[in-house]
Amino acid sequence: MRHPTSTPSLPTALVLVLISATACSMSRTSGSPQHVWSWHEPNTELYQPAFSHNGSEIAFVRKFHIPDGHEAEGVDDAEMAEIWRKVDANERYADPEVVVVTLRDDSLTPVGWGWSPSFSPDDRALVYAHQRRPSSRLRILASTLEGNSIQMLDRETGEVSTVAEPDIGFLADPLYSPDGSRLVYSIGAAVNGAWPGHIGVGQVDLESGRTERVYPPRKDFGFYQLIDDPRFVDGRLLALRARPAAAGDVYLASAYEYDLIDVEAPSQPLFSWGTKKLNQRPTRGFGASSKGGIVVFDRGWRTLGSQPKASDAETERPVPGNLSPNGEYAAMIRGGQIAVSRISDRTSWTVPLTGTPREIVWSPDSGRVAVVASHTKGGFGGRFLHDELLILTPTAEANAR
Repeated sequence: MRHPTSTPSLPTALVLVLISATACSMSRTSGSPQHVWSWHEPNTELYQPAFSHNGSEIAFVRKFHIPDGHEAEGVDDAEMAEIWRKVDANERYADPEVVVVTLRDDSLTPVGWGWSPSFSPDDRALVYAHQRRPSSRLRILASTLEGNSIQMLDRETGEVSTVAEPDIGFLADPLYSPDGSRLVYSIGAAVNGAWPGHIGVGQVDLESGRTERVYPPRKDFGFYQLIDDPRFVDGRLLALRARPAAAGDVYLASAYEYDLIDVEAPSQPLFSWGTKKLNQRPTRGFGASSKGGIVVFDRGWRTLGSQPKASDAETERPVPGNLSPNGEYAAMIRGGQIAVSRISDRTSWTVPLTGTPREIVWSPDSGRVAVVASHTKGGFGGRFLHDELLILTPTAEANAR
């Protein structure tokens, strides 16, 4: 649970707010060519950073941290009582808020309550999954997300409109098509008891406003197919599918067939990782090849249709990482650092960090990454201090070689 440090009277207000040094910290690091910018607020969690296409801004979700579980057991009763008093006074006190920061001058613009911001190709609009239900007292379960819609901010007029409403569960992770003519989004529901998951893909034509299910929710053996990470690669809308392959318990199938599908022509999978038991889920990934076309991760990155390399079979615990948009690099979290590898020759290096990295996102030009790293008092599992958003140039090491 987390709260925006400075909550606007209207969450969609477009007044630029210059955050003071007492509220947050922003810096540019000149000592290393790899660390170029950072941002944090005290006791604030950060999620889902997204670069603008021109690279001058970054959107993300901020949320005031409320101790929970084991951490809450070590918090003084009076401190917890004060937190809940603030929630009682403001039901959005610790809700997720989408914001945009301009990197040139560090100005911050609150956008609205929600998740998963994404810029339009021309950066004139921003879409996000609107958090309909106040959630400061709630864990992020399917019931908390129920009814979430897709909203669009026109950044020139300041108007916010709802472009897609759910007819089941909730909507999440909106994404523009490369030409900006349509939005695609995930359809979500409870898939493992109370826990949420994505079960389909929808889209909205931005000219006509017509919405449709591109991949409707489907069940096999009484369980939902799980459809993750829908995005455009090589001009096609692709996604990872886990299709139930056997009966199971109350919530999940005992085995799933894992494949990569063209969402708009899914009858013949593009690639299959095979059928695996629930506890043997394969490590999967896909993206754009540096030479054009599609690459998949199957114990190593390879072009769709090619055979795996012998060295891939020797890898004990392969990790795909986050593939850069140009297909040349993969960045991953490894031992509290960011590890970067060049796909062509598997040269690798690390970028040291303070804090514990949780998320990595590439810029559209593949020159930078945004990293969210958590800072705690007392090490891993200790008292939360803040999340830090860093912008790095991880390929600087490669370019110097």
